[in-house]
Amino acid sequence: MIEKAIKDVHYSVKLNQSAKQQALQVIKLLKESIPIERAKMRIRLVIQGRAAKKFRDRIVKTETIEIENEEKDQDSVTITFLVDPGQYREIDKIIESEAKGQLLWKFYHLRK
Repeated sequence: MIEKAIKDVHYSVKLNQSAKQQALQVIKLLKESIPIERAKMRIRLVIQGRAAKKFRDRIVKTETIEIENEEKDQDSVTITFLVDPGQYREIDKIIESEAKGQLLWKFYHLRK
């Protein structure tokens, strides 16, 4: 199916470009004819104290993030959310700036 779609958009392999570059170009072309969407990353954070509230407030302002779950314990908060993999660096910077040593645990994986 994908191979046929690549032929339909008239894309040919270029030997002097990397496979990653070509894949990104093909994906852009295929998005026009096939509904393709990247899998979102599921990130789970465990943060202590007030840093969790600050972080959550900044995350809610970001439109590309969907909060899945939020659990509060006695001294920590666990937040699970979905984010586009392209936004990961930005989210990581926010986490590091807001947590300031109060981040207990960070786990992420691609959503299936």
